Amino acid sequence: MNLQLKFYEDYGSFNWADPSEESTYWTVKIIKEDGKVMEINEIPCELYHSEEGDHRGEVDIDDGLSELADMSLRYSDKIWSSKNYRQQTINFIKVFNENKEEISKNYEEGRKKNLREEIEQKTRQLEQTNLYPESIDINYYIDSKVERIKGYIESRCEKLNDYKETSDTYKKESEIIDKERNEIKELQALRCE
Repeated sequence: MNLQLKFYEDYGSFNWADPSEESTYWTVKIIKEDGKVMEINEIPCELYHSEEGDHRGEVDIDDGLSELADMSLRYSDKIWSSKNYRQQTINFIKVFNENKEEISKNYEEGRKKNLREEIEQKTRQLEQTNLYPESIDINYYIDSKVERIKGYIESRCEKLNDYKETSDTYKKESEIIDKERNEIKELQALRCE
């Protein structure tokens, strides 16, 4: 029959009586080869559970179908609905147990295929990712800083003409100019070529 499992999860407002109520629901269905849900007496083979709040990602088929079937049965005991969730769960368990080997094999093959595709995608992503930059390009920063320092030096050189070469102020300004020229040399040594 080529039966498959299909897991689906969603979050949102599904209660028409109280639209402000948000909940998470998930289903696990047994799907036939034609893509339709397997049914017994027009009742689907499906596990179903709903819970208030955002619980996306907390449940998965890999957690084990026994636990999910138990959650589905407990949900069917506490909810009133036109859908017969209890019978859906019983149908699911019955069909699964009768076709366990086939469903398990198909699920495993599908899961492995999905994992291979994920690995291939991550491998392509890894090949396109430069994990370590070849260099850190700070040339723009260095160039703009050097231009500012040159402007300071030029301004200080003009002020030097106002002082006598033997004065303390002249000496201090000269020392500052020398420090700024050294800073320019140090910055230029960091340039990436």
